[in-house]
Amino acid sequence: MASPILREDEFRIEEVTGTEVVPLTYELRYRVWSKETRLVDSIQQLGIIHDEHESHSRHWAAFSHEGILVASARLCIHDTQEHVPDEYCYTGLDLPTPVASINRLVVEKSARDCGMAQKLDSHLIEAARNSGAACIVAAPTSNNRIRALGKFGFT
Repeated sequence: MASPILREDEFRIEEVTGTEVVPLTYELRYRVWSKETRLVDSIQQLGIIHDEHESHSRHWAAFSHEGILVASARLCIHDTQEHVPDEYCYTGLDLPTPVASINRLVVEKSARDCGMAQKLDSHLIEAARNSGAACIVAAPTSNNRIRALGKFGFT
C-alpha cells in the first residue's frame, strides 16, 4: 500500500548509521529503483541494492509520522579519489582529499515533491563539512537531481 503524499512538516530525518534501519534502506532502494529502471539480473535476484561502501558509510533515513521509511541517503568519505563510489565519474579530475561522496539518495514516489531530498542533502553536506572533507562530490543520474544539487553549488 502506498503512503499518502507528505508535506515537509510530516516527516523526520535522522542518522541511522549502525542501526537495524540500514539494511531496510537497501530494500527501499530496490523497491523504488526496480520500478524506475532496469536493474541487472544479479540485483533482481537479491532484491536489495547494496555495495562494498555500506559498512564504512554514514546513513540517513526519512520517516513518515507513522514511522514508515520513505527515503534514505548515504555519505562516504575517502582518503583517495580512487576509492570513491562511482569513481569513474571523476576520471581526469584531481580532487582534494579527503573526498566526501553523497550518494544512494532514494525517495518513495508517494513521498516526493515535499523537500525531502533537499533536507537529506543538507544533512549529508553538513556532515561532510563537519568531518573535514576537502571536497564533496555526487554522481546524479537525472536532470532533476542535477538541478537539485546545483542549488547547493555543485557544478
